[in-house]
Amino acid sequence: MESGNDSTQNTIKLKDYLPLYGLPLLHRYGKPYYAFTFDEGKTFVDAEKYLEENPDLELNEYLIETLNFFDRMDFQEVLSYQENQDSAIEFLRGLFDNYKDKGGDPLLWIYETLHDLEINYSNYSALYIGSIQTNLLQWAEYYEKMNFQRTTNTDTSEQQEKITMQEAALILVYRNRILKDPRTDPNKDAVHEAECFGYYSPTSGEKLYREWKKLSARNGITGFDETEKAKIKNMIRRIENILPFLKEQSQKAKAEADIRVLQMKIN
Repeated sequence: MESGNDSTQNTIKLKDYLPLYGLPLLHRYGKPYYAFTFDEGKTFVDAEKYLEENPDLELNEYLIETLNFFDRMDFQEVLSYQENQDSAIEFLRGLFDNYKDKGGDPLLWIYETLHDLEINYSNYSALYIGSIQTNLLQWAEYYEKMNFQRTTNTDTSEQQEKITMQEAALILVYRNRILKDPRTDPNKDAVHEAECFGYYSPTSGEKLYREWKKLSARNGITGFDETEKAKIKNMIRRIENILPFLKEQSQKAKAEADIRVLQMKIN
């Protein structure tokens, strides 16, 4: 009985398995795919067809290690086919977003990918691999900061729900964040910032960028005419709403100074 129980330990269903890069990459990108065995050396099968037809297959440790091995081999192979650094980064970004969107840990993906690149460092030119590593480390820095903000924020879920797109942009302005147009930014920082505030629409990144661009301009927050009292009051209310999200004293001081400037215009 004990051996029977042991055989079912540490198993997951194939449909719940989340590879770092997405099996089988080579077939998806028009390259030969790897066939591998599901019964420890007895029979090799068409990997993609088998995976598609057996979503409830129970994966034990051997099968998980096999899938992970070929997943990483596929990744190295397809990465080597990229024409230049830009296409390689675009390729990586697609894999990263797919993994993250399916619930994977962004930082786990980044650091595992850096590890995979280091193992096969000699396969690439120094300039090529250096550019890729630089981008991956920038992504890591972003998500490390996001995790820190999530653990240090004391706002309640009710407060979080009240954050509008304009308030999110205000927070980023006071935090001195720099956004780029997500339509041309390969890192899609505006998209990830929008997700951080709970906005997942395909256009949320662009909307957040537009709000940030407007508010980060000179006098973008306080440049109202004294006759625009309703708009001034709305801006004061929005700034007051986001004060709990500004953890550094310098950020909060700037926001409070803007409130005073706005109040002077309606008094």
